[in-house]
Amino acid sequence: MKKMKNKRESFGTEMISWQAPEFVQHARGPLWVMVMSALAIGLIFYGIVADSIAFSLVVVLFAGVFFLTHKHQPKIVQMAITDLGVVVGEKFYPFSQIRKFWIIFDPPEVKTLNLRLGQGAVRDVAIQLDDQNPSEIRALLANEIQEWTDRTETLTEILIRVLKL
Repeated sequence: MKKMKNKRESFGTEMISWQAPEFVQHARGPLWVMVMSALAIGLIFYGIVADSIAFSLVVVLFAGVFFLTHKHQPKIVQMAITDLGVVVGEKFYPFSQIRKFWIIFDPPEVKTLNLRLGQGAVRDVAIQLDDQNPSEIRALLANEIQEWTDRTETLTEILIRVLKL
């Protein structure tokens, strides 16, 4: 086991580590682009007809932000579980700040370790497991954090995955 070091602090002794993309890159073909473009144009037109320019502007802004944030390839990030917490790239989540964890494993679509944090603006962190054994991850974390055993994908998460958003 090696010691993980950051410029400012130690993250503890590494128990397991892996590399995974920061997010799942969905394959979006020409049909997807045409359907989503038609939907956006339809919503913009509806906003204009309904005399709700603000709605149309929100749709344009949403489409623009979506395009800008999804045009790049996901970075490969180093993940680790240490004796002190979970490391995701340069971010460290000590066990004391993690309230619960759950694993959603339904390959090939979903393979994530999810952390529910106690405070802050970001409450849930989804970590791609890639080719990691979820049982091994579960065994390491169960000694330190409560597992949310009955937690499954929310309707929103399913829609985002199915619609490739």
